[in-house]
Order: sequence, then C-alpha cells, then structure tokens
Amino acid sequence: MSRRHPAPRRGGERRSWPPPLITYGPDSGLYPRLRRAFQEAEIPFRPACSTDHVALQLELVAAGAGIALAAGGPGGASPGIRRSPSCR
Repeated sequence: MSRRHPAPRRGGERRSWPPPLITYGPDSGLYPRLRRAFQEAEIPFRPACSTDHVALQLELVAAGAGIALAAGGPGGASPGIRRSPSCR
C-alpha cells in the first residue's frame, strides 16, 4: 500500500476502506487461489484493476490507485511502497 493511501491510520479517521484492490488477472494461476482465500475469509474479492505484471502493480500502488496482492517485485519494494509481512 502506498504510504500516501488514505487507508485507516492509528489515531486517524477511516477513509476509503476497503481500498481498491490491484491483483493478478483471471488468466493467472494465482487468481483462483486468491479468490478462494478471500471466500474462505468471507471477504468480497473485487479487484479494481488486474495485471500479471508485478512491476505495474507496484507502480499503480505508488500512484495511490489502491493496494496490491503481489508475490514480490523486482529488487524488492519500490520507494513509497510498504510491505506487510504480517499478512499470511
């Protein structure tokens, strides 16, 4: 998630939650696994944008377009992008 994204912050008000989801397209092998994980957690799976290119996912996040579920990026996270290792 971009550090500029208006997601809930400690001590701040909740805005734009849940944020738009950027993830892999339906033709990706990860898509069914992600959809199933959301279903099992009883969370609606509604990608706002999908691309199989991780670098583009990270650029969209950096631009504030939403949050991404990506396997990783070339050379690690981009400047302005926060990883959440606690998400499993």
